[in-house]
Amino acid sequence: MYLITQSRNGISALDLKRQFEVSYNTAWLVKHKLLQAMRERDDSQPLHGTVEMDDAYLGEEATCGKRGSDADGKTPFGAAAQIIKDGRPNRLHLGPVNGFRIKELED
Repeated sequence: MYLITQSRNGISALDLKRQFEVSYNTAWLVKHKLLQAMRERDDSQPLHGTVEMDDAYLGEEATCGKRGSDADGKTPFGAAAQIIKDGRPNRLHLGPVNGFRIKELED
């Protein structure tokens, strides 16, 4: 779990295989079970208190000449951060949204 959570860009199942000297299938399965458990825990605890939200687009760099949010291949997503008393974020939820209207963000 430490290797998965502390690696800056994540850790591949191949790296886990090498470090633990197990088969690739074992490393892949352990990694995905841990990621699933982490996700289930996050999903079971909704954000509360002061929550700040922002929107962004994620996607490949435009090669068709279009720029910004109108470019093909861009996915809108929302970020919601639970803020603690000293103003720092404590927990974060990210997810794709259908758009940035109030209804989509509330959902």
